[in-house]
Amino acid sequence: MANNNDSNKPVALKAEFTFGNNTAEKDPLLLTYFYESPEALALLKHRKLLAVGRKGSGKSALRIWLEDQLRREDKVVVLSQAEFESLKMKFLLGEKSEEHFKLAAKAVWHAGIMMEALRACDENYIQPNDGETIKNDLALRQIIKDSQAISTSVVDRFVSFLKSVKKVGIAGLGEIELDENQRPTKDAFTRLLHISQTPHVKSFCERHLRRRGMTILVDDVDADWVSTKENAQFILALIEVLSGLRTNIQGLSATLLISDDVYRKVIDGYRHRDKLKDDVLKLRWSADHLKAMVAKRICYHLDKEMSDQDAWDYVFPGTVASMPIVQYVVQHTIQRPRDVLDILRLALDHAKARQPLRLEEMDFVRATQENASELLDNIDAEFSSLYPRFAQVTKELLNEMQTQLNVVEFKRTIETRLISFDQTLVDVVDKAWATGGEPESLLHVFFELGIVGIGRSREEARWSFLGHASDHTQDEVVFMNRAFDDILKTRA
Repeated sequence: MANNNDSNKPVALKAEFTFGNNTAEKDPLLLTYFYESPEALALLKHRKLLAVGRKGSGKSALRIWLEDQLRREDKVVVLSQAEFESLKMKFLLGEKSEEHFKLAAKAVWHAGIMMEALRACDENYIQPNDGETIKNDLALRQIIKDSQAISTSVVDRFVSFLKSVKKVGIAGLGEIELDENQRPTKDAFTRLLHISQTPHVKSFCERHLRRRGMTILVDDVDADWVSTKENAQFILALIEVLSGLRTNIQGLSATLLISDDVYRKVIDGYRHRDKLKDDVLKLRWSADHLKAMVAKRICYHLDKEMSDQDAWDYVFPGTVASMPIVQYVVQHTIQRPRDVLDILRLALDHAKARQPLRLEEMDFVRATQENASELLDNIDAEFSSLYPRFAQVTKELLNEMQTQLNVVEFKRTIETRLISFDQTLVDVVDKAWATGGEPESLLHVFFELGIVGIGRSREEARWSFLGHASDHTQDEVVFMNRAFDDILKTRA
């Protein structure tokens, strides 16, 4: 479809035109123009345990959409854990062994999530006919009443739940013992880890879930969570608990939305990682899907029905820097919805300085430069706080990219700087890629690889990286191998 003017320029837009809020939780129209990607529909249909995607890949938006869709059939419980729970775990445990911490972490998650599940069931309580069951129900409902959520912290909820259970008791659970410091003993944590398997609790849940299923959604698990070994163990405990509850309680489903860097760090060395493969959905965005996502927002705000291409032609210039507009926008991002929308919003802000309001080529050139700078600042700040030694190594590379417009140009810049180059390793990586892989961003891989190299020997770091090679494209792997040599040379 041609644009609606003779000069073939983008249409003039009204001042209130927008591409939406850059924070999913703050966008009141999100559900109206949410793009139902193949991954979103697959997650809704198959209810995978884990939805794994990069920061900015739309996990929070997906969680909001899933919650809306699932509420039509299920009771939905949303948990959003943003606190550094391991600090509270240490206070709860005192100085205990690593194994004790792992056991306690699973018990805390198990009890905390079961508390939410029981509370949801209690909202639609059905009284049975059996007197003994009614008696046990009364005790369980008293625990639910006494241990109302007092904060967003699962550890705080666990402590509240623990006090109530110790006071009232749960049929079949046994005595909950505390040590001389009033902390749960190892036996107490073991008992609390099996709450869902006690006959009465299991019956209480399934009795209500037969009428209406329940889905637990856990969001807001990002890089802050793996700043310590304990935090990584805490997340792994959450994954194991959610998996177990899905198996043990009929009618209960659970999905954890987690950033891929956190996921990889958490399961690194996990002995049962192969068992998770079939229950993981990776959130990927192709250029066509990003194009469709934007088109849906354009059509809504213009109140027009158009194809994806027609929507872009209607609002945007046909080319920027001699490239088709879609290709230009996608290439100047790391293929995430957040980055694409950020560039479009920045371009729109520049266009609003003129009348009539019409998006032009120069708006996108300025927007991509600003977005690249902001993106690098964010990445630099995030990784510098977690890995101070790596920050100094990458400082010069970051400064160089500030002047580049896209990752392809950055790749060429880095390549001209590299001194050492191991062709044998590249051949090995090529073979690893030949087994199959999925595209990732150069920047994401670059920083991940730098992290792998911190505190490890050259060979340990190399082979650790090769373990992730199949996640990346051949060009990216080759590029990262060269950058890796440069990083190690700088460290030496």
